[in-house]
Amino acid sequence: MKGFPKLLATPGDVANMLGKYPAETKAYLQMLVDNRFVWVQTGEVIDPDTGVTDATHRVIGPDEDDKKWQMELQEDANCHLFRALEMTVVEAQTIIGG
Repeated sequence: MKGFPKLLATPGDVANMLGKYPAETKAYLQMLVDNRFVWVQTGEVIDPDTGVTDATHRVIGPDEDDKKWQMELQEDANCHLFRALEMTVVEAQTIIGG
């Protein structure tokens, strides 16, 4: 392999790449920290004026059934940072900042 890989799949990959490519590894971890959220449907919006819209909420629709849905931005427990790299946000930020 030449250069920084497209995917770090294990905690060992992070440790290995941190020694060889510290800036790229830190940028990769920052990208994972920043992208650990997903939009989750939390319920139907019955009255069009009751939906919440802010940085972590949005209303989508109407869908094919003419329904509107409330969405909430939530941390994804199955994101790559947690699941594959077995790292917490604090651990990643410690590496990024260090």
